[in-house]
Amino acid sequence: MFPSYETVQKSLRGTSTGGTICLDPNYYKRDQFPKELFRDCKSKRAGLLLHSKLLFAAPMQADGGRGGAWAYVGSANLSESAWGRLTKNKSTKQVKLYCRNWECGVVIPVNRSTGHQSQNIHTPATTPLQATAQDQDINLDSIFEGVVPVPMNFPGVEYGQGRPWFRNEQ
Repeated sequence: MFPSYETVQKSLRGTSTGGTICLDPNYYKRDQFPKELFRDCKSKRAGLLLHSKLLFAAPMQADGGRGGAWAYVGSANLSESAWGRLTKNKSTKQVKLYCRNWECGVVIPVNRSTGHQSQNIHTPATTPLQATAQDQDINLDSIFEGVVPVPMNFPGVEYGQGRPWFRNEQ
């Protein structure tokens, strides 16, 4: 989830406050960039922008539960300097990850005794795109309640005719 240009524009202080939210348009415009997975990120606190870097994972288990869920809370923006760059060694043809710096984050496990299980469970998806379409059935608040607050409205809305906010826009 990443804010759209419209979400930043309509925030309380407008585009002047979007400078710390980083996504380079050159990366987004590449054919291999996963645009179809992006959704507009809107804070539960109306008009405010999120600078949070969060990953929520709630794997489906055979018994229909969401045990084994976890959340990542960290400092990494959506940038090459934060996540690295995949390169291919010309002589060995092996893929390697080139990192210029390091970001900090923690993974917080959610077990059955601390996290609540979602009542809106769906059948496991067979492809990532199917999983994205079915994510609407996941209730993140109930899974992560009491462990990690979910600061955005979920599920996010597709950009439609819009686009994400790009760094350094005004």
